[in-house]
This record gives sequence, C-alpha cells and structure tokens, in this order.
Amino acid sequence: MRLAIFLKLQEDLQVKHMGGSPRTMSPDDKMRFLSQMHTALITELTEALDETGWKPWASSDHINQDRYLSEIVDALHFFLNLILVAGDETTDAENLADAISEKYLAKRKKNAQRQIEGYDGVTGKCPWCHTDLAEADEKLLWDRMIDFTLMKFCCLGCSNSYVYNKREANG
Repeated sequence: MRLAIFLKLQEDLQVKHMGGSPRTMSPDDKMRFLSQMHTALITELTEALDETGWKPWASSDHINQDRYLSEIVDALHFFLNLILVAGDETTDAENLADAISEKYLAKRKKNAQRQIEGYDGVTGKCPWCHTDLAEADEKLLWDRMIDFTLMKFCCLGCSNSYVYNKREANG
C-alpha cells in the first residue's frame, strides 16, 4: 500500500472514532495532540523493544516476531497521526504523502553521502542546538570568536545562549 492510502485510512479512523481530523484542529488542540501522539509513539516503540532480547546484560537475542510487529503497527498509527497533524484543511493525504516521500528521498541521499564522507555527527553542527549548519537558514548563520576559536552557530540566538551558559558555568 502507498503511504497516501495509509494516511487516508488513519484520517478516516480519527474522524469516525476520535472526533475529527488532526488536519482541522485548532492550533492549541494540535499542540496537545502532538504531545499525546509523541508520547504514545515512544510508548509503543518501547513496547516493541520489550518483545526483543535487546538487553546487553542478558543472554537472549530473541524477537517475538508476531508481538513485535503488532507493537510496530500500534506505533505506525501514532506516527501517521503525526504526519496528518502537519497538514491543514487544504492539504490532503496525497499531498502529505508526496511531501514526506520527497523529504525522505532527499534525506536518504544526504545520509548516503554522509557515510561516504565519513560523517561523525558532530562536525558542521551548531555547538548549541546541534542543527546541521548546511541545512540552517544562511541569513541566520553566525560566526563568533570564543576562547580564540572561531565557532559557527545556526543563529545569533544560539550564539548568545552558548556564550551565556559558558559564562554561567565558569562563574
């Protein structure tokens, strides 16, 4: 099945049994919904992990496949809701699916290139918020000399926060 079909089915479920579409919620309701869906997604992923022998201090390396997949499907429901809430009343499931697919393919390409280049997960990131500087808004990028080292930040706010917290830590 295509992602758009899953999104449409999930939205239909939300409308029929949960009182409405995440796409048409008020901004305040969307924020509450986002928080609930994130919590539910993390919970379901943890429940999926509990169906495996993930503990390095234990000798089992099992996966209870049926129960594991059931928990992953539970997580998928909440993940789909997180995608739906990103849209508005003018954005249908097809457009959301296209946007997600486009972003996924671009990120996949970038991740593959990072592996070729020896990506370390640290270089090229804002030292305060860890935003990838290559993805940051060029108009906001900020260079600042700190302890005789030129540091790059994704914005003036991160630069100021970094300096403020460094001063607080040093007394």
